[in-house]
Formats: sequence, C-alpha cells, structure tokens
Amino acid sequence: MDAQEAIKETVTSNPVVLYMKGSPKFPQCGFSNLATQILDACEAKYVAIDVLQDQDIRERSDEVQEAGFSGKNSHSRHRGSWHPLYGLGD
Repeated sequence: MDAQEAIKETVTSNPVVLYMKGSPKFPQCGFSNLATQILDACEAKYVAIDVLQDQDIRERSDEVQEAGFSGKNSHSRHRGSWHPLYGLGD
C-alpha cells in the first residue's frame, strides 16, 4: 500500500485523524501539543499519525491537503507548515 492509499484508508476508517509532529504523549511542536490537549479535553477518540516517522506520509499528506479531501475536513496553517485535523463524523 502506498502512502496515498494509507492516508485515504486511515482518514475514511476513523472519525478523527490528527496528522501531527510527534505523538500525543510527546508532541514535537506547539500546534501538535495544543491540538492533542484540545482533543483530550473534549474526550475525543482520535488517531494520531506522526508525520516525522514517515517521509512519504508527510509528503503525500501535503498533497492531500492541497488538493482537498472528499469529506468534511478542516486544517490549519501554522508557521509555514500545515496540520490537518480531519473530522468525518457528524
């Protein structure tokens, strides 16, 4: 499975997916830290993907963000990098 297929499967199989730098326990940037704090405070069930662990996922997730995703989504730009937070639930 290539990176684009993996992203599509992850996003369509989970109500909320956070592509972040680091992990929820050890975020590697301020936005990732804030996003996980907000999701945790809301007791949201989410899947976190560390884009620093897989260069293909990081590059392809940029392409997905630029092209848009067919489903509900929102994303934020922060200091020249983007951090999508996909919500496919209600």
